[in-house]
Amino acid sequence: MSPYILISLNMENIYIETLQIGVAHMDRGISCNEVKRHFEDSIPSDEFETTYINWFYANFFESNVHVNVKAFNTDHVVILQSFAKYNDETAHISGDAIFKYYQYLELKEARGSASKAHKISLMALTISAIASAASIIGIIISLKI
Repeated sequence: MSPYILISLNMENIYIETLQIGVAHMDRGISCNEVKRHFEDSIPSDEFETTYINWFYANFFESNVHVNVKAFNTDHVVILQSFAKYNDETAHISGDAIFKYYQYLELKEARGSASKAHKISLMALTISAIASAASIIGIIISLKI
């Protein structure tokens, strides 16, 4: 069993899950290939894999890999081959990536709290409206007597 909680995988959260894995393996590090094995066949294309590997090395430190995220070659085959020799090397999640992951968790918690607060406020408004209607009906009935 993995030491981290898996979230349902789709292309929108593959990066978040990678950060989650990196935080879980912060002490010993993890290789790019180890992380990719967690996703098995979920990486849809060489183009996406190129983007993912470039992102991985921008957020995980491996002493032999120096990624210039803004100026990488767009030839996917060249990029995949150039990183291939480092993909089994242990990399450690960067401090910046850890910070981004914790910001994501805080945002997710804040959204959950906001949603809960919204539901409570709607219930309070409904109760208030019912109480106001009951009060008005009570006044009308008392005036007719």
